[in-house]
Amino acid sequence: MLKGIGRLPRFKKVLDQAKKLTIFIYAHHKTLAMMRNYTKKREIIRPGVVRFASAFLTLQSLSEKKEQLKHMFSSTEWEECKFFGTPKGRASYGMVTSLQFWARVTQS
Repeated sequence: MLKGIGRLPRFKKVLDQAKKLTIFIYAHHKTLAMMRNYTKKREIIRPGVVRFASAFLTLQSLSEKKEQLKHMFSSTEWEECKFFGTPKGRASYGMVTSLQFWARVTQS
């Protein structure tokens, strides 16, 4: 039953976006190092085996790091990063700078 809640339209989009953002950050050594620097080595909880609970824990974790992630993606270091101009880099930047994304994160 709980697993189905994550499939509801209200939650699905933001959960999918959060997953993509988290995967992007953790998939590249440079973006992971930047995130750890900006969050003072605090990790983002990533979706795992217990999908429903961990998905919402991921949203909470992202919410707690909102300002640090915004600073990271608006930094000169990000602009100089080789992933800055990639499609996934642009998509991640778009999520982190989107007021709508953060509103969904906090409402979920």
